[in-house]
Amino acid sequence: MLSQDLTSLARMAFLSLESDSAEDLKRSLMLVAERVQEGADQAAHLEAAAVAVRPTMIDLSDEKIALFPVAKRPVPSRKPEGAA
Repeated sequence: MLSQDLTSLARMAFLSLESDSAEDLKRSLMLVAERVQEGADQAAHLEAAAVAVRPTMIDLSDEKIALFPVAKRPVPSRKPEGAA
């Protein structure tokens, strides 16, 4: 799931903070990791809210099913060449 992938990415970013020594890089990486974790939390919330529904199968060969008729596209009328 997306939330698991984002959580793993955030963990990797947090772990790389320990190995890097530049303060600017640490600050930037920390911000990125926090944003990714926020996205993971939101993705987990959306995944939990999803309703697992099996798709409905419709047998179109059934006589009770009435298909929409195919309509012709309207053709604009042409004005005669001499008309203003």
